[in-house]
Amino acid sequence: MNDYYTKRISILTALISFSTGTALLIFYYTEMSILTILNSFYVVLSLIIINVFLLLFFLFKCFQNKISYGAFKKSGIILSANVPVAILYLFYVNLLLSIIRVTVVNHSGQDITNIKVTGCENKAIAFLENDASKTVWIDIPQDCSVDIHFQRDGKNKNVNIIGYATSLMGQKVTYEIK
Repeated sequence: MNDYYTKRISILTALISFSTGTALLIFYYTEMSILTILNSFYVVLSLIIINVFLLLFFLFKCFQNKISYGAFKKSGIILSANVPVAILYLFYVNLLLSIIRVTVVNHSGQDITNIKVTGCENKAIAFLENDASKTVWIDIPQDCSVDIHFQRDGKNKNVNIIGYATSLMGQKVTYEIK
């Protein structure tokens, strides 16, 4: 192994790690599934192990004088470049874990006004046309539930859509008004 291949392998490994982490973050953002978080944990752990193993391998090759100290140093910087990105992604995932996204879909056959989503945080949708949807983001500050209140056919409707939510229990919910 020489300096050229050391640098190329480091760049490739860093790009694979970055791309995989970014894809997992985007997938979690769209799905907001706990299973995604659990599976992502094992994938990210595997990537960390591979990066650390590769860095130790390059250190060993540096001690054997198979690669230069400069190449080892550059490889270490390249492989470590994903650490701040991973910390930023972790912060963002923790932020998402403290949010419930409620999408209200109106399939009632008529426009609906004054929709209120209450519980963890109070949000309002002033007007929702028939066959339209609107998403509200609700912070989860503590243990709470999420209810929806609206008026249809002259009658007040109150529906519990999430019975229990707590911090680090973020999710994506769709409620259809029929």
